[in-house]
Amino acid sequence: MRLLLSASIVVVTGLAACAQPPVATEGEGEGEGEPAATCTEAVAVPCRDDVFGTLSMSLDETATGVIDNVVDGDGYDTGVDARSNGAFASGPWVYGRFTEAGLEKVELFDDESLDSLDWDIAFQRFVIRLNSGFGGPSCVSAARTAVDTDFETLDAVPAGLNFNGEEFMTDNGDGSCTIVPDGSGQGSPGVVLQNWWEYPGCVATTGNVYVVSLSDGRRVKLVVTQYYGQGQELCNDGTRGESQSALVRFRWAFLP
Repeated sequence: MRLLLSASIVVVTGLAACAQPPVATEGEGEGEGEPAATCTEAVAVPCRDDVFGTLSMSLDETATGVIDNVVDGDGYDTGVDARSNGAFASGPWVYGRFTEAGLEKVELFDDESLDSLDWDIAFQRFVIRLNSGFGGPSCVSAARTAVDTDFETLDAVPAGLNFNGEEFMTDNGDGSCTIVPDGSGQGSPGVVLQNWWEYPGCVATTGNVYVVSLSDGRRVKLVVTQYYGQGQELCNDGTRGESQSALVRFRWAFLP
């Protein structure tokens, strides 16, 4: 059994801060479409103990779910087994980092992820979080592109994007923290990539295209295409008949 230390013990003093992404509205806005920040050193994750509970993390196991990559044009079609310990149960997250050879799985315990710069993105069921803000000590950020953006033809970061780090909690300043929900009614945290799905009685993919800015300044375009191992199209068109949930697939590629 691994024990989670309180935030007052875990946080190491003297960590050099990286510039965290500003909180901003997703989608189009003013600006030049540039990523918000780069960083090489960790910052302390605020509300650490509350984050651990909000994200239904596990103390004593790492995720067994695999990541697979299939070459897809200039990028990859990546699958993540994000089933964790099943719906409505605490369980380990699957951590990954974007590389030229595909999304590489990073073996981490959940509490270690709150101190590690080695990962970019993490998966647990339908929640996908980035390594920034309340989600981790790095500065990975993302912005949703305009409605009906075509993944295939997107070849540069669109002007006017507002890049966001993870702000799915509020630090009340009195030692307490509260969740910022995603508005789905499922009680899930309002992560930056929350709008990859909607819930008409099942997890339907929206086709929203995101640009993810990594800690080293590289940019990735990303669209989630599947949550169910079978019958995703039946969920999406309202027919129903989907099965094998939390087998996430998404297409992604580096942008120049």
